[in-house]
Parts: sequence; structure tokens; C-alpha cells
Amino acid sequence: MKGERSSLRIRANENIVFVFKTGSPEKVSLYRFLQKGKNRRFDYESHNQRHGEGPIKGLPVEVTTYGERSYKLVSSSALAPGEYAIIVADEVYTFGIDQ
Repeated sequence: MKGERSSLRIRANENIVFVFKTGSPEKVSLYRFLQKGKNRRFDYESHNQRHGEGPIKGLPVEVTTYGERSYKLVSSSALAPGEYAIIVADEVYTFGIDQ
């Protein structure tokens, strides 16, 4: 991942839709950060030796085409207050849901 690109705060109960451009919509995922003290993280890859390594599936989302060259991401359920990351290919975009 190249790093965090931007951060956005959203109020709870808002209808959240993200529109983006990418050549690979199947490489788009949504994760919730786990907060521990001042640190936050999300599990993106598994390091289980018995089952091999690989990406961990993010939260359920629906990705559809939007216009001629864009895609729209909508969470399958309401997002609880907290911090989240959307990964589009190798770019990470962060945002938070306020109460």
C-alpha cells in the first residue's frame, strides 16, 4: 500500500456512497479500524501458516458501475461510529463515522 491519502469525518445515520475510478473494481474493499489506546489498525492480510497468506475479506459492500469510467461503493449495512479505511487497488482512504 502506498499510504493514507485523505481523512474524512461523517455523521452517523448519513447515507454514505463513495464514487471512485479504478481499473479493477474487484480490488476495492472496506475495513473497520480496531482501536487500541492511541493506535489503530485493521487486519488486511492473514499470516496463518496452515492456510497460507492472503488478503482478509473486508466488510460487505456493493460495488457497481457509475457513469462510463467510475464505480460506486455502498456498504451493505449501516456503519457504526468508528474509523474505517477503503482500499482502492494500492491506495488507502480513511474516514470516520461520528455519533
